[in-house]
Amino acid sequence: MKLIVFEGLDGSGKTSLINSLQPQLKTPHQLYQGLGSSSIGKEIRDLFLNFQQVDYLTRFYLSLANMAQIQAELFKNNQLIILDRWLPSAYAYQLFPFSKEKKQLPPLKKIFKLNHETILKNPIY
Repeated sequence: MKLIVFEGLDGSGKTSLINSLQPQLKTPHQLYQGLGSSSIGKEIRDLFLNFQQVDYLTRFYLSLANMAQIQAELFKNNQLIILDRWLPSAYAYQLFPFSKEKKQLPPLKKIFKLNHETILKNPIY
């Protein structure tokens, strides 16, 4: 599995970049955009929209559950996956804004074991 992840603020041009990249790709690929891309994503999105009292950690872990489902559905074949937002956005949009004590937020490196050596050894270009 190989990933291309586009991160950025709303309106920063992520979708435009993805749309210009896709025709140039010579390998089969799949695009993932937002919560609705997984089989459980629509329900999670509806929960976020309709139940504002959901705790910020619950929101974050539901976002992670959606990512796990996407991995189960999309990543099992060896295609290139293009992601319009991924883990950094889940952290920024689901965890940080809702936390009252910013100092208590777990750093991403403690939530996920990121192996930078592996990432750097396997570029997609």
